[in-house]
Amino acid sequence: MNNEKIGKFIVSCRKNKKITQKQLADKLGISDRAVSKWERGLNMPDVSLFEPLCKELDISINELISGEKLNDNEYKTKAEENLIMLFSNKKKIVCLRLIAELLIIFGIAIMLVLPDILDMTLMQNMTIRIIGLFIFGCGTFLGYYIRSIFNSKK
Repeated sequence: MNNEKIGKFIVSCRKNKKITQKQLADKLGISDRAVSKWERGLNMPDVSLFEPLCKELDISINELISGEKLNDNEYKTKAEENLIMLFSNKKKIVCLRLIAELLIIFGIAIMLVLPDILDMTLMQNMTIRIIGLFIFGCGTFLGYYIRSIFNSKK
Protein backbone atom coordinates (compact mmCIF):
# COMPACT_ATOMS: atom_id res chain seq x y z
CA MET A 1 0.00 0.00 0.00
CA ASN A 2 1.20 3.47 -0.83
CA ASN A 3 0.44 5.56 2.26
CA GLU A 4 1.07 8.87 0.49
CA LYS A 5 -1.23 8.02 -2.42
CA ILE A 6 -3.93 6.82 -0.03
CA GLY A 7 -3.50 9.94 2.10
CA LYS A 8 -3.93 12.24 -0.91
CA PHE A 9 -7.00 10.23 -1.92
CA ILE A 10 -8.52 10.62 1.55
CA VAL A 11 -7.89 14.40 1.41
CA SER A 12 -9.50 14.61 -2.01
CA CYS A 13 -12.57 12.60 -0.99
CA ARG A 14 -12.97 14.53 2.25
CA LYS A 15 -12.76 17.88 0.47
CA ASN A 16 -15.24 16.70 -2.17
CA LYS A 17 -17.66 15.97 0.69
CA LYS A 18 -16.88 19.48 2.06
CA ILE A 19 -16.03 18.25 5.56
CA THR A 20 -13.08 19.14 7.78
CA GLN A 21 -10.61 16.74 9.35
CA LYS A 22 -12.29 17.42 12.69
CA GLN A 23 -15.76 16.62 11.34
CA LEU A 24 -14.53 13.36 9.79
CA ALA A 25 -12.70 12.44 12.98
CA ASP A 26 -15.80 13.11 15.10
CA LYS A 27 -17.93 10.90 12.85
CA LEU A 28 -15.37 8.09 13.20
CA GLY A 29 -14.82 8.58 16.94
CA ILE A 30 -11.11 9.36 16.62
CA SER A 31 -8.87 12.42 16.89
CA ASP A 32 -8.37 14.88 14.07
CA ARG A 33 -4.62 14.25 14.51
CA ALA A 34 -5.17 10.66 13.33
CA VAL A 35 -6.93 11.93 10.20
CA SER A 36 -4.08 14.38 9.63
CA LYS A 37 -1.54 11.55 9.86
CA TRP A 38 -3.48 9.52 7.30
CA GLU A 39 -3.70 12.45 4.93
CA ARG A 40 0.03 13.15 5.20
CA GLY A 41 0.80 9.49 4.52
CA LEU A 42 2.36 8.90 7.93
CA ASN A 43 -0.14 6.22 9.01
CA MET A 44 -2.93 4.13 7.62
CA PRO A 45 -6.39 3.96 9.16
CA ASP A 46 -6.92 0.97 11.40
CA VAL A 47 -8.64 -1.87 9.56
CA SER A 48 -11.61 -1.54 11.91
CA LEU A 49 -12.15 1.99 10.52
CA PHE A 50 -12.06 1.04 6.82
CA GLU A 51 -15.79 0.44 6.52
CA PRO A 52 -17.01 3.54 8.43
CA LEU A 53 -14.39 5.73 6.73
CA CYS A 54 -15.39 4.51 3.28
CA LYS A 55 -19.06 5.03 4.12
CA GLU A 56 -18.38 8.63 5.16
CA LEU A 57 -16.33 9.31 2.01
CA ASP A 58 -18.66 7.40 -0.36
CA ILE A 59 -15.90 5.12 -1.63
CA SER A 60 -15.27 1.38 -1.55
CA ILE A 61 -12.64 -0.31 0.59
CA ASN A 62 -10.92 -1.41 -2.61
CA GLU A 63 -10.73 2.24 -3.74
CA LEU A 64 -9.35 3.27 -0.33
CA ILE A 65 -6.60 0.65 -0.44
CA SER A 66 -5.85 1.48 -4.08
CA GLY A 67 -5.78 5.21 -3.32
CA GLU A 68 -7.91 6.09 -6.33
CA LYS A 69 -11.40 5.93 -7.82
CA LEU A 70 -11.83 2.77 -9.85
CA ASN A 71 -14.01 2.07 -12.84
CA ASP A 72 -15.67 -1.31 -13.38
CA ASN A 73 -12.83 -2.61 -15.58
CA GLU A 74 -10.12 -1.82 -13.01
CA TYR A 75 -12.05 -2.98 -9.97
CA LYS A 76 -11.39 -6.74 -10.15
CA THR A 77 -7.71 -6.34 -11.08
CA LYS A 78 -7.09 -3.87 -8.24
CA ALA A 79 -8.96 -6.08 -5.75
CA GLU A 80 -6.70 -9.02 -6.58
CA GLU A 81 -3.54 -6.87 -6.38
CA ASN A 82 -4.65 -5.46 -3.03
CA LEU A 83 -5.37 -8.91 -1.58
CA ILE A 84 -1.95 -10.22 -2.60
CA MET A 85 -0.27 -7.14 -1.13
CA LEU A 86 -2.19 -7.38 2.17
CA PHE A 87 -1.31 -11.04 2.69
CA SER A 88 2.37 -10.50 1.90
CA ASN A 89 2.51 -7.57 4.37
CA LYS A 90 0.89 -9.70 7.09
CA LYS A 91 3.60 -12.35 6.69
CA LYS A 92 6.29 -9.67 7.07
CA ILE A 93 4.68 -8.31 10.23
CA VAL A 94 4.40 -11.78 11.78
CA CYS A 95 8.05 -12.46 10.95
CA LEU A 96 9.20 -9.15 12.46
CA ARG A 97 7.18 -9.77 15.64
CA LEU A 98 8.77 -13.21 15.97
CA ILE A 99 12.25 -11.70 15.58
CA ALA A 100 11.44 -9.08 18.24
CA GLU A 101 10.22 -11.74 20.68
CA LEU A 102 13.28 -13.90 20.07
CA LEU A 103 15.61 -10.94 20.68
CA ILE A 104 13.85 -10.20 23.97
CA ILE A 105 14.08 -13.83 25.13
CA PHE A 106 17.69 -14.16 23.98
CA GLY A 107 18.64 -10.88 25.71
CA ILE A 108 17.07 -11.99 28.98
CA ALA A 109 18.80 -15.37 28.77
CA ILE A 110 22.17 -13.71 28.21
CA MET A 111 21.66 -11.26 31.08
CA LEU A 112 20.35 -13.71 33.66
CA VAL A 113 21.59 -17.19 32.78
CA LEU A 114 24.91 -16.99 30.95
CA PRO A 115 26.89 -15.13 33.65
CA ASP A 116 25.85 -17.73 36.24
CA ILE A 117 26.81 -20.69 34.02
CA LEU A 118 30.24 -19.46 32.96
CA ASP A 119 33.08 -18.87 35.35
CA MET A 120 34.07 -15.27 34.57
CA THR A 121 35.67 -12.27 36.13
CA LEU A 122 33.51 -9.41 37.35
CA MET A 123 34.39 -7.34 34.27
CA GLN A 124 33.46 -10.18 31.89
CA ASN A 125 30.26 -10.77 33.85
CA MET A 126 29.25 -7.10 33.53
CA THR A 127 30.15 -7.05 29.83
CA ILE A 128 27.94 -10.10 29.14
CA ARG A 129 25.06 -8.53 31.07
CA ILE A 130 25.41 -5.26 29.11
CA ILE A 131 25.39 -7.19 25.82
CA GLY A 132 22.26 -9.05 26.95
CA LEU A 133 20.63 -5.77 27.95
CA PHE A 134 21.46 -4.31 24.54
CA ILE A 135 19.92 -7.31 22.72
CA PHE A 136 16.85 -7.12 24.99
CA GLY A 137 16.57 -3.39 24.21
CA CYS A 138 16.79 -4.04 20.46
CA GLY A 139 13.97 -6.58 20.68
CA THR A 140 11.83 -4.25 22.78
CA PHE A 141 12.42 -1.35 20.39
CA LEU A 142 11.60 -3.50 17.35
CA GLY A 143 8.37 -4.68 18.97
CA TYR A 144 7.40 -1.13 19.89
CA TYR A 145 8.29 0.12 16.41
CA ILE A 146 6.11 -2.54 14.74
CA ARG A 147 3.15 -1.66 16.97
CA SER A 148 3.57 2.08 16.37
CA ILE A 149 3.67 1.68 12.59
CA PHE A 150 0.44 -0.28 12.49
CA ASN A 151 -1.43 1.66 15.16
CA SER A 152 -3.11 4.63 13.52
CA LYS A 153 -5.93 5.19 16.02
CA LYS A 154 -3.83 7.28 18.38
